[in-house]
Amino acid sequence: MKLRRSSQTEPSNQGSYDFLAELENYSWVWAGWINPPYTKTSEIIAIRGALRARPEKPLLLKEFLREEQAAKLSEIVRNIALWKRVHAVLVSSGAVEEVEESHWSSVPAEERWYRHDMARPIDGLIHGPESLVGKDREFFENFLVFTIFGPVFRSWLSTVLGRSLDPLAALEIARYQEGDFIVPHSDFIDSKVLGVNIYLDKDWNAKKGGCLNFINGAGQTYALEPRYNSLSLIPIAHDCFHSVAPWKSTRPGRYTVSLGYRLPEPTSATGLDELRN
Repeated sequence: MKLRRSSQTEPSNQGSYDFLAELENYSWVWAGWINPPYTKTSEIIAIRGALRARPEKPLLLKEFLREEQAAKLSEIVRNIALWKRVHAVLVSSGAVEEVEESHWSSVPAEERWYRHDMARPIDGLIHGPESLVGKDREFFENFLVFTIFGPVFRSWLSTVLGRSLDPLAALEIARYQEGDFIVPHSDFIDSKVLGVNIYLDKDWNAKKGGCLNFINGAGQTYALEPRYNSLSLIPIAHDCFHSVAPWKSTRPGRYTVSLGYRLPEPTSATGLDELRN
């Protein structure tokens, strides 16, 4: 879901980012959604250092949202009525294309790219016959303002990365049914530097699978558990790949909000290499 640029004031610099100024401007706003430890200067500097390190590794920030916010968001996502089954395959051009289930089932296993449920259309949660109502709708609208319509969460990420991010953002909500997965891929496109996921499944445990697997150019592998109220930060680089392991439970789960942010302008460097310049 692509969204309009925020009308809020944006940082004007396109180069090095004055993250200490952002702490002063936004830390009190971040605290309404983000757990206070993650708004401290020392923690932000530590996260930045970890993301810029070589070889790359993903991060999992536990208890990222304030508990009352995470609990309400988890409840709303679990009760969404707009789930759509999606299947994607690798086509001859090398692109990935969503197809009907019958076509997906007919292709060789090595051409099946992903399968899971998506909440579509996202704006149907605000407008339409199956939209949220009352306080649930008000809460979800506030969450959209926090993550993509306004500058608050983007300012936190910009502070962590040390670079301003494009106000044009994307948001997806997914859940997994038995056997669902995503194959290894890099997301190394369109000035994207970081994959961001908020996990909201209160019932998740290791037996259910669905870990986010990551491998860097040095061959080091990591498995991030999609524990409730944790945030994953996935480095994007040409030699880094991530995937989602098959979901093993017979009940839907692994409720996830995925967010997409990019640098404002394409450069000769891409992925995390742009942040190291």
